Amino acid sequence: MSKKRIALLFISMLLGAFAIRYYQSKAIEHPENLQSTEPESILPIAESIAPTIEEKEPIEQIAFAPTLEPSITHVSKSISVKNNITDKMLTYKKGFISYIPAFKIVVNGISLAQGEQQSIEIPDQLLKVTYSYDFVNGYKTGTRTVVFNIPENLTEAAITFDWKNDWRVIIDGAKPLEIIE
Repeated sequence: MSKKRIALLFISMLLGAFAIRYYQSKAIEHPENLQSTEPESILPIAESIAPTIEEKEPIEQIAFAPTLEPSITHVSKSISVKNNITDKMLTYKKGFISYIPAFKIVVNGISLAQGEQQSIEIPDQLLKVTYSYDFVNGYKTGTRTVVFNIPENLTEAAITFDWKNDWRVIIDGAKPLEIIE
């Protein structure tokens, strides 16, 4: 911001402050010129419009049966999940140097090593895959969770990885829903 604009802003703020002071002092000197902020009484109008208690019809008491709260049922099934992520998928190249990070993957709270396959419970057709990586002993680290919708007919899921894919974690046949960082 230029010095001229700053000076104009400062002057306009000063003028505004002086104007507020001026009108406040006038209000103190002549309070009769202020408009009343008291609301007008609406009681006489309400009494003339509203019927008296005797004119109202009695309200019939109705007994209601207790309602049952709707229960949420969680559909859960098991699916065989395999970690197919290889060092070649994880390798990050910069110039002529290739880096392979320390990599950990957790699927719905269960850790999977490279090449490991395990049966995992998936509630409500959702599979949460959390991965964390560590390049050069802490130089570049990160953790990300990708939530997938698993179709009902899918019984096996193979997890792969690609740094160039926006989701990075890929499961064939499953639809990625969101990324949680």
